[in-house]
Amino acid sequence: MFYFTALFYELFALYQVKRDNF
Repeated sequence: MFYFTALFYELFALYQVKRDNF
């Protein structure tokens, strides 16, 4: 469960960075 949460958090962070760039 922890691994899944960490992966989701990573994806969310990537999405935030991409949105900030564009």
